[in-house]
Amino acid sequence: MAERIGKWIVTACFCLVTVLCLAPHLTVSAATGKVSASSANIRSSADSGSSVVASVLNGNKLNILEETTGTDGKVWYKVEVDANRTGYIRSDLVTKDGGSTTTTTTTTTTTTTTTTENMDTTFAESSTRKIYPALHKDKDGDYPYKLAQYTTYYDAKNETRCANMANAVKKINNLRLSRGDTFSFNQTVGKRTVTSGYKEAHVIVNGELTDGLGGGICQVSSTLFQAVLRANLEIVSRTNHSLTISYVPVGGDATVDWNSKDFQFRNNKNSDIKISMVCKNGKITCTVYSKKKIRVGDVKIKVKKVGEDDYVLTRTVDGKKNYETKSHYQKPKTTGTTTKKNNEKKKKRIAQ
Repeated sequence: MAERIGKWIVTACFCLVTVLCLAPHLTVSAATGKVSASSANIRSSADSGSSVVASVLNGNKLNILEETTGTDGKVWYKVEVDANRTGYIRSDLVTKDGGSTTTTTTTTTTTTTTTTENMDTTFAESSTRKIYPALHKDKDGDYPYKLAQYTTYYDAKNETRCANMANAVKKINNLRLSRGDTFSFNQTVGKRTVTSGYKEAHVIVNGELTDGLGGGICQVSSTLFQAVLRANLEIVSRTNHSLTISYVPVGGDATVDWNSKDFQFRNNKNSDIKISMVCKNGKITCTVYSKKKIRVGDVKIKVKKVGEDDYVLTRTVDGKKNYETKSHYQKPKTTGTTTKKNNEKKKKRIAQ
């Protein structure tokens, strides 16, 4: 254990360092013409490990803006994806149609910043550095007693957000928690990456609505939070968004963010329980079942506004308070050209 903790500390210290390195004689060429391919990915930089920003399919042709040498030593084309976006594609994956190339050699400075994530673990460490035992699914087990259920609603026409939510729900559905087990959202769902099937959709970052991988999964964690609240399970860790959201009552959300914010709860009942989640037709429904018949009690959830942007959620069971959590929300950020329409939007809760 001491060796493992030491490794974490060394890794964290190392990863906080920002390395500045000089890349001499990088060849960049002005180029014209078009490229086409039956299927190839367009990336954010001339690096096979960079994120995918678009794809070229079915022989569609894209304008070449420049030619450069990638980190792999191969020739890459910078192409025009659309009127507002550009990207890079490897030359050996496409067919070039006409045009010319003018080569120049320049010297550039590259900044590489690593993250504080410990890649030796399957779960990013929280402040407690606790990694819980893995949970397992029990699709066919008999759990006849329904403890609680909660449903939230979403726009089924938002395809990327729907895909992200369905991806997360699939990881949670049919999970079994034995007595004393702790559920961690981040540990269960995993890191939100392109290779894990996540897409860009709206997320809230530092009080602003922006696009990010996995947008929408906080509705999954918030729906789960509301269900386990009503099942009278022990809440271990919960954090609110920086802005208010609309799919649950204000003060009743549970945001998640890889490597920083996690939603966790513990099965404190004298029975195994199973989490059932379904995401379809504009609804996410979470149901908590138990193997044995147990008494949940008379559960009441109340949210009280205690300041201009502060809320307190309280759970009472049989008239006695057994859980309380506080939420503070920021006001949406606006630009210097705020219009009347933007002012009206500020009054509305933003759906992540």
